[in-house]
Amino acid sequence: WQQRQLFVNQFNGGFDYELFSDNRFNFGAEFAMANEYVPNDVSYNYLRDSETSPYQFKRNESKLTYDNRETDDELVSLYLNNRTQIPLFSEEDYLEVGALTEKKEREFRRVTLLVDSNIANTNSITYAPINDIINYTDGSELDYDLASQPKDSYDAEFNRDALYFKSLLKPVDPLEITFGLRRVDVAQHVDQFTTEAGSIVGTERNSLEFKKTLPSIAAKYAFNDNNQLRLAYSETFVYPDFREFVASEFIHPVYLAKVTGNPDLVETDIKNIDARYEYYFNATDLVSFALFYKDMKNPIEDTRLDTTGTIPRFSFHNADSAELAGYELSWYKHLDFISDSLDNLIFSGNYTHIESAIELTPEQKATLVTQERELQGLSPNVINLAMTYEDEDNRVVTLSYNKMDERLMRVAIKNGTVILGLDDYEIPPDLVDLTWIEKFKVDSLDTNMALTFKAKNLLDDETVWTQGGKTTLVYKTGRSYSLSLSAKF
Repeated sequence: WQQRQLFVNQFNGGFDYELFSDNRFNFGAEFAMANEYVPNDVSYNYLRDSETSPYQFKRNESKLTYDNRETDDELVSLYLNNRTQIPLFSEEDYLEVGALTEKKEREFRRVTLLVDSNIANTNSITYAPINDIINYTDGSELDYDLASQPKDSYDAEFNRDALYFKSLLKPVDPLEITFGLRRVDVAQHVDQFTTEAGSIVGTERNSLEFKKTLPSIAAKYAFNDNNQLRLAYSETFVYPDFREFVASEFIHPVYLAKVTGNPDLVETDIKNIDARYEYYFNATDLVSFALFYKDMKNPIEDTRLDTTGTIPRFSFHNADSAELAGYELSWYKHLDFISDSLDNLIFSGNYTHIESAIELTPEQKATLVTQERELQGLSPNVINLAMTYEDEDNRVVTLSYNKMDERLMRVAIKNGTVILGLDDYEIPPDLVDLTWIEKFKVDSLDTNMALTFKAKNLLDDETVWTQGGKTTLVYKTGRSYSLSLSAKF
């Protein structure tokens, strides 16, 4: 069994004041704790003697492991910002400055035992169901070997500090320009335990540190009340998470595979260009069409590793660069144009088409089979649909659907001229989710509250992996349900 806990505390506030002009000061803080406890994760494999014999657990030959894991995360973040009205061209012009600091810490511990039986193979129950094999009454019948290594446990820390300014100007009535600059300082450290001389346990640190200045600019031009055009340019980044960055191996939580982090990963720099046309039927309903382009330096991809075992091994690497471009059609529309009785129903969604290309490093070209290809993990077509019911009693019910096209998940590797396997493709499942929100007010507390029920993955559809058009893996992730209560004071 697995135990997961998440505690989140947020505090936000703000006030208006006058100092040379109208001002708004906002502040906030968040403290979060997350814990995962897996006291005894048992894994084993079945073997067979021939193509016609059944798969069974063979004592002393099949591998049986017991895995104990515990992860503790803590997050503390603070932010401040101040917006000042500066009516240079219009009453809406403003200048906003702000600061953010964030710190996340993780403590991960893992112990894995490899278990063998002392009973000779000549025993009459060499073959048996797994429940008969692992139910021992005498501990002396078992041998335990420590399979985990010191580096499988680690302490990690992530720090981010940011300063920014943002301004909005309306030089002429139909034109609105927003521009800004963000300065970010990021430091990520992972301390893995190691065995030094004399079996003394020490630590080895891997670090990723960088500072960036990130500009952004956007323009909106309103032709009239119904039609407007948006243009935008921005720069941002993504960075490897702790698991991707640590030089340790873990079992993938969804499908059977060993995944190893890569401490040589660096951040991915991204430049974005967007153009969007929007048509408004009224204040809320609209349809839009967007074109977008992204230029990526050092994109992080999943990659396959060579292995002599039966379980596949994966890791991560930075490719040299990648480009992607595409378009998106989105809409949000009440259905009262069909009938007045449908005024409470809203049909919304979007369709996205993406084309991408990646450039590999010379070292990757020597080891990866497919040289010219799309970005790994990216579906070329994605559709999202939602039907929402809203009534005057503050009830909101949404039924949503998501479907992604087949996508490349792992690229086959080669050793010289010898090709080791084929590319892995994933056919994602059809996803249907339900969200039901009941809003109400508690007069005695003068508090607005909301009760939210969520049911995810109602279809529990299959995820299918293929190689060369043949199915290699089929799995389901299961349905999930949640109930939450929130209040605004």
